Amino acid sequence: MRKLLIFTICIGLVMGMAGCGCGSKNDATLPDNERLAITVDGNEVFLDEAKYYAYSSQATYEVYFISEGKEIDWNAKVEGTTWQGMVKGQTLDDICRRECFYAKKDDYNVKLEKEEKEEVDKKVKNYFSETSEKLKNKIGISKRKLKEIFTKDAIAQKMEDIMEAEEKGSAGKYYKDFIDDASVNCEKCWSDINFGEHIFNLKEVEEDTGLATEVPEETDEDVQVESAE
Repeated sequence: MRKLLIFTICIGLVMGMAGCGCGSKNDATLPDNERLAITVDGNEVFLDEAKYYAYSSQATYEVYFISEGKEIDWNAKVEGTTWQGMVKGQTLDDICRRECFYAKKDDYNVKLEKEEKEEVDKKVKNYFSETSEKLKNKIGISKRKLKEIFTKDAIAQKMEDIMEAEEKGSAGKYYKDFIDDASVNCEKCWSDINFGEHIFNLKEVEEDTGLATEVPEETDEDVQVESAE
């Protein structure tokens, strides 16, 4: 099911790009928070938000591969596309799902309570204090915008949870029906987001953590022991 949704989203991406490049919000000289990247059924997602989700996904995959002692090749083929194409497709699907449920919040009068708002503030603070400088520089997002993103994410998730509590499986069905009919347009700046430069790579992590070890040279004594055995 998820692969089907991602495929549908990617088709929308290709179709949407055919008509982009015009309009003031597509001006490449605009700052990221004013430059339109994705439109989901009329709901606008700007470049700074798109970069946050895309590059955070890139970092997550790179860290996972490194934890397995490997380094991801973003151009390697996987499931009919590349690793980059698959992860960007998943990211776009996640963005569309978030926009879908966030747009429905007024139907249920969904808002964040005081504790939930405090959790959002905590997440923003943790992002700027704990995220690697390389990732923060690559995303380049303001505290105010990040708070908006985390708030939107929390409301969308709360909306999903409410629907699921009413009827199990209803949120997934609602999103499938939504995405089947939704218009998803991606501007050129979305396609310009690429994972060509690693945020985390195995060599740097090994050096920073001291995991890299040199193989000791074989001595005459080692050779003698092996011969005796």
